[in-house]
Amino acid sequence: MKATIHIKLVNGDFSQSIADDFYEGDASEDNVRYIWEEELYFNNIDTFKILNNAQYTLNYAIGDDSKEHIINNLTIIEGETNKGVQQIIVSKKIIKSTNKTTTPNNDVVFELILKDNINFYNPTDGMYIIATDFPKDLQKVTQLATNIDEDDEQEEE
Repeated sequence: MKATIHIKLVNGDFSQSIADDFYEGDASEDNVRYIWEEELYFNNIDTFKILNNAQYTLNYAIGDDSKEHIINNLTIIEGETNKGVQQIIVSKKIIKSTNKTTTPNNDVVFELILKDNINFYNPTDGMYIIATDFPKDLQKVTQLATNIDEDDEQEEE
């Protein structure tokens, strides 16, 4: 089985009415629906799982110091093979919507739409962690995936 995961950062400034009035309902160069999109794959997997309210231990090094940081309130998307587990790790607070479909040959297509109104880090492919949960010492060496002015940031509970 194969899983294709589409990850998109929604553009909160997108106007469907402009798209309808001037572009037959489609996005345009000046009115984009998504700020960015990426596609990740789990190939030759035996199982596909979505874990909600999950926890992840982030292991990292700063210089010669090995550290670990526990991150809570995650959705973890897993593809498991006999060789191990592949994961996509996402803070629940930045998830706008998800949609899972299965193709006739039992492959999985999973769409993950992320909010654009909460700052988060994307330190590696498949990891999207809100800034407030990301280790402070890693924030100094990792660029934000989003850059919302703190006055505009809206954390939804």
